[in-house]
Amino acid sequence: MRLGDYIQSRWLKPEDTDLQMGEGKIVTIESFAEEDLKLPNGQQDYKPVVKFAEFDKELILNKTNIRALIEALGEDTDTMIGKQIRLLVASAFNPQMQRQEEVLRLGPVERTARTGQRAGTVTNTGTGARPGTAPATTHTTRPAPATPANDDHDPFAEE
Repeated sequence: MRLGDYIQSRWLKPEDTDLQMGEGKIVTIESFAEEDLKLPNGQQDYKPVVKFAEFDKELILNKTNIRALIEALGEDTDTMIGKQIRLLVASAFNPQMQRQEEVLRLGPVERTARTGQRAGTVTNTGTGARPGTAPATTHTTRPAPATPANDDHDPFAEE
């Protein structure tokens, strides 16, 4: 018997992912549901939850993640099934526990306008640059001398 099996949460948490703080992963929305949950204050409340194809557990959607989903994919959950969203680990203040905690946040899957590829995806172009961007170049400029080298004039001397 493993005692840890008795304290596992049904809900997706940062520790259930292979992500570190600040890292993100593209996930596919599989389904939505509404769950009757017991809140920390003891009251019951209905909350939306989302299931991603990449995980066995569901994510309870808070207002922050609901706003992110609406901004990225619209309001209709029926049209979101099969769409992708970025799941990332962030830090947020938990007012009940009075401390910073790792949380899961949702964000848009950004694509570059020029190539249609996901932003941040690097292809082997030989330059190491992101697709759709020019390779980095280094320019060295030297200031032009203010006066010729043989000029005996001292600009700070009193005349």
